[in-house]
Amino acid sequence: MRGARQERGARQGASEARARICAEGAQEAGLAQQGAARLTLLSICLALSLMLFFVELRLPLVAAVPGFKLGFANIVTVAALRLFRAREALLLLVLRIVLGSVFAGSLPALSFSLAGGLLALSVGVLLLRAVPRVPLALLGVAGALSHNVGQLLAAAFWLGTLDVFYYAPMLFALAVFTGAATGFLAQEVLRRLPLENKKISQNL
Repeated sequence: MRGARQERGARQGASEARARICAEGAQEAGLAQQGAARLTLLSICLALSLMLFFVELRLPLVAAVPGFKLGFANIVTVAALRLFRAREALLLLVLRIVLGSVFAGSLPALSFSLAGGLLALSVGVLLLRAVPRVPLALLGVAGALSHNVGQLLAAAFWLGTLDVFYYAPMLFALAVFTGAATGFLAQEVLRRLPLENKKISQNL
């Protein structure tokens, strides 16, 4: 009798061990699948941001203000702040700026783009942490304004003069409109994003 109980206990223990191994295997497979999906979504966002960057390069300047850009690629950056964690958004931003500068042959402007982009991303991350449900239009405006501040600071450093801030009022006024438009378009992109991609982003 005692031997039968021991045998049943051994069988139950073996069954539990097999179930645990299967569960761990399924969890690892799920994590691997989630990682692949995350990498795919990041790659799509990078390709889209580069495409928008090159489209903007083809457009004539709409204002006679040095340093002014419409910032089409920032639509993806604003959306990425909702989709990904800060480090993924940072990776996306840096890759887009570096690759865009290399392919466009604008390496001298790399420091200006990085200064503006990194400051804008930092402000966006802090704003989202302080107000998680902040409207993306407001997030876009904050990003555009801080991007201009970063570029002006970089220009003042390299040129050794604060005269570049003469353009600040015009740049800031334009940033309000372009930033709001960027945020609105980012919201529309997220609204039309397939449900499965939203689920992926929530698990990042």
